[in-house]
Amino acid sequence: MDPHTGKPVDAVPQVTMLAASATLADDWSKAMVVLGPDGIKLLPPGVETTIISTADQQPRIYESAGFARYLDRDVPSSSKRASN
Repeated sequence: MDPHTGKPVDAVPQVTMLAASATLADDWSKAMVVLGPDGIKLLPPGVETTIISTADQQPRIYESAGFARYLDRDVPSSSKRASN
């Protein structure tokens, strides 16, 4: 729920957080859903995020500056994996 409007937030359907504790990640994930990509600049050191936003009806992926270092870019996407 957006605390400013009292309406459901639907422009950010997915947020992934990385933080030192689950509580910190959970708290920030809720904030990112409401703030959207503009909230990335508010993250404290050690907290990283990736956000999928559909605010303009076109899905876009936003990442905090340090998020990429946690990704294994060599893993093939699900569309390239062998089917069973």
